Amino acid sequence: LIATDSGAFQQYMYNDDSFDIDADTIEKFQENIGSDFPVILDIPVQLDDDYEIAKDKVLTTIQRAKDNISRRTRSDCAWFGPIHGGKHLALVKKSSLGMNKLDFGVYAIGGILKAFLNYRFYLTTQILLTAKRYLVPDKPVHMFGLGLPQYFSLAVACGCDLMDSA
Repeated sequence: LIATDSGAFQQYMYNDDSFDIDADTIEKFQENIGSDFPVILDIPVQLDDDYEIAKDKVLTTIQRAKDNISRRTRSDCAWFGPIHGGKHLALVKKSSLGMNKLDFGVYAIGGILKAFLNYRFYLTTQILLTAKRYLVPDKPVHMFGLGLPQYFSLAVACGCDLMDSA
């Protein structure tokens, strides 16, 4: 199986919006190379984003998800629908409810790697449990960048089905 990334992770990690990526091009590229698990071009919320900035990122990601659905050309892959909100759990809820309405094969919780790097497991667990509470139960939940083995079992116990390591 091939899983790809849209490039949003690089923007998130380096907090650099200067990467020249557009959703249509990167999503079409992922389809063309045969990705089994492509990811829309989302906008991850940074841990230090205030509520209004985080809200704008969540709403933009939901709009990009809607746009992605209308331009998809392949039905044989499981698109990832990213969930964002960071430390703003009300936005994690809003993001989860917004993505529930859209046709994605996997829901993926993003913007959490920096919390992992600082061993902020409590916050990461709150984000996961909030998302799980509002996501439909019949789709798998992925955690982007979950690379610390000491957290794997807790993530699974809290409802994480898939993970990748940054």
